[in-house]
Amino acid sequence: MKTAYLSENNVLFDKLRGNYLEAKEEFLNLLHGQMPASYFAFDTRFILTAAMTVSFDKKMIKSKATKSCYIRLVKISDLWFAYESLLNIAYEQSFFADKTAKTNAIKDKEASEVFALDDLIHNCNNVLNNQCLNDADKNKKIQDYLTVLIQSTSSNQTATLTKALASVRSKKDLGIQELIGLIYEIRNLFVTKGDTSVAKIKNLDLAKSMFEILYDFLLLTCIKVATKLIYNKINELSK
Repeated sequence: MKTAYLSENNVLFDKLRGNYLEAKEEFLNLLHGQMPASYFAFDTRFILTAAMTVSFDKKMIKSKATKSCYIRLVKISDLWFAYESLLNIAYEQSFFADKTAKTNAIKDKEASEVFALDDLIHNCNNVLNNQCLNDADKNKKIQDYLTVLIQSTSSNQTATLTKALASVRSKKDLGIQELIGLIYEIRNLFVTKGDTSVAKIKNLDLAKSMFEILYDFLLLTCIKVATKLIYNKINELSK
């Protein structure tokens, strides 16, 4: 089954999933099959999200491009809930003090030195640049879309998205908090703000590409961070 959208990410997901399953098996053996509630919640939600397929009746929505965008929005939105359940585990392990932290929970230093996410961040930026940002017209459309997100967001997310917009304008790589913040606000606009228009990006093929890239990034980030957190707990219990 193809879980990630991009072929190279699908290969990487299979590798990371193997690492995760090894960690999970060791964890369950140590706990005699009884996984703690927070770990079980993430595991269940992540599996459901990763295995999810979404489709629409072609009689109701005839545009293939529109359906493709909505499918990816639905999957991003559901994956976000898996990410939030992962943050509960990180909070329990004292990676941040504020349990309500979301987009700024994992700092740049932790992303690099603790969770080894540099390769995922680098690869995500490379694909974003190649498919969405290096072309001047596409870059401008992404800037306009980010402006829409900034105008719709709560005040505590404005700084992160504004920084992301500045990075896009200057063609600089996005950091972990900018990428997560962008995903979060795309999800919010669709889920909590009641916006069902993907036309705000003014190019459905561009929207589809960006949604795929961001979905893959969050998918790979979730499974890599989860594996690290499980091994952290194994080490703690083994002392």
